[in-house]
Amino acid sequence: MNNPAARGAGRPAILSAAGRLTCGYYAVMFLSYGTFLPFWPVWLEDWGLSPEEVGGFMAASVAARVVAGVVIPIIAEWLDQRRLTLVALYLGGAALFSACMFVSSPGTLFVVTVLAAIVFAGTSPISEILGVAAARENGFAYAHARAMGSIGFLGSNLVVGGLMASFGSDAALWWIVGSLLLAVPLAMRHPGGGRVGRANRAGFGEVRVLMRSRPYWLLACAVALLQGSHGVFYALGSVHWRDIGLGEVTIGALWAWGVAAETALMIFAGPWLINRLGPVGAMMLSGAAGVLRWGVMMADPEGAALWAAQGLHALTFAASHLGLMAFFQHAIPHRLAASAQGFAVQFLGNLVMAGSMALAGFAYPLMGGGIYGIAALLAGLGGLCALGLWKSWDRGPLLPA
Repeated sequence: MNNPAARGAGRPAILSAAGRLTCGYYAVMFLSYGTFLPFWPVWLEDWGLSPEEVGGFMAASVAARVVAGVVIPIIAEWLDQRRLTLVALYLGGAALFSACMFVSSPGTLFVVTVLAAIVFAGTSPISEILGVAAARENGFAYAHARAMGSIGFLGSNLVVGGLMASFGSDAALWWIVGSLLLAVPLAMRHPGGGRVGRANRAGFGEVRVLMRSRPYWLLACAVALLQGSHGVFYALGSVHWRDIGLGEVTIGALWAWGVAAETALMIFAGPWLINRLGPVGAMMLSGAAGVLRWGVMMADPEGAALWAAQGLHALTFAASHLGLMAFFQHAIPHRLAASAQGFAVQFLGNLVMAGSMALAGFAYPLMGGGIYGIAALLAGLGGLCALGLWKSWDRGPLLPA
């Protein structure tokens, strides 16, 4: 039999050696990102930066990811060395974060912070494409493996928060360093990282052809808008909840609930969702859920309504992400997948997210919770782009395999 799924019949493919290794890689990969995203601004502030400086450092990091998230995957594909690129990024990131302990000037810390952010910009699209390839070649559901990343993210949030309470913010720094080093041996053995060979190597001409494809642009815009709509929440969600009277414990629990809902969907319903709705249908569902979620958040909901709205993170984030990965699996040749995702998510997605963050920050003093209207608008536009993709895509590959 040539069907990898058929070869895995008789036992769950996710429990195969390749499945376990992919799950482990995702869990470890998100240990570092699940610390960097919520706790690195705290470390910067404890180092001695003002809140305004912290905001500037993080904004510069987003700007760096816009460029690096496109360039690094293209280089990895041109060299046909995805696993080696990941190893280099993880080792470089560990060295950069370690160097932060010896930095004595804000200017040097700024450079180190931006360079360290590039690590996450490069590892994310390459890792996702290797995860899709491993799932396709070894007959297990991508959603199940990717859920381990969400579990790692959530676990890192909880554990590092406790460590910082006991040992200070340096605990976050060393957790990031340790997690990056732990990812190196797993990246070296990633089952989705085999070389495609010189004859099948992606060429810049193929990248240009892909970029001229109407379905690809509709896909890229849909994903950028759907994912970027979360920027309003990431930037000011906790601030607004505190302003309307929620305590820190409740705010933390709400964040954890959103990630838990995302993880549950990936584990228990992710493959069913894609099989039932298809990649584009999942993105259309994400857009509808985003309009509902952010529309409800505009009214400053309380109690069950608030928890229900936060639980919709499973659809606003996970459904669109799974749809994107399934589209790549069906329509984008493996040799081009990292470049395609780098542009759609890291470039366009970060541009939209940075813009939504900046606009929300400007409007928040005037609108309060009304800033979620920005997110609802972006989610609605993303859903419309997905609808356009559904009408224009012929359900075949955008380029020959």
